[in-house]
Amino acid sequence: MARTFKADGIEINFFTEEVILAVDKVVSDGLAEVALEIQGQAVLNIRSNNQIDTGFMMNSGYVLANNGTDTYSHLQTHGVYSGKSGDSQWRELADRADLPDGVEALVAFGANYAIYQEAAKPFLFKAANQVSGKVDGKFEVL
Repeated sequence: MARTFKADGIEINFFTEEVILAVDKVVSDGLAEVALEIQGQAVLNIRSNNQIDTGFMMNSGYVLANNGTDTYSHLQTHGVYSGKSGDSQWRELADRADLPDGVEALVAFGANYAIYQEAAKPFLFKAANQVSGKVDGKFEVL
């Protein structure tokens, strides 16, 4: 709803609430897009780090965002996958993370062993830093 001010025969309408809502939506959508770019860069990093055996971890990345983006449902489920050496390996997908209060978007990898791969050869943290260098403004890498 507009606030109207009149002075000296001039009428001014302020649409403050509508502008704030529009800005919030643009920011939320923008952060979701940044998160998707981070996920894509993380996949490229997994490839360049030579961290692919079955491909399960590379394909277990997902994004959650306050604008409604949720790519978790598109992931492959756990099961038996063939590794590079041809042997069968059990791969398990962790439960979907919840978006913490006050966080606009998150990127996660659901392979239950992804944290160990991240510790050995960072792919996700590296991706967040790579993308943050391209983004005007600032955001927090947790």
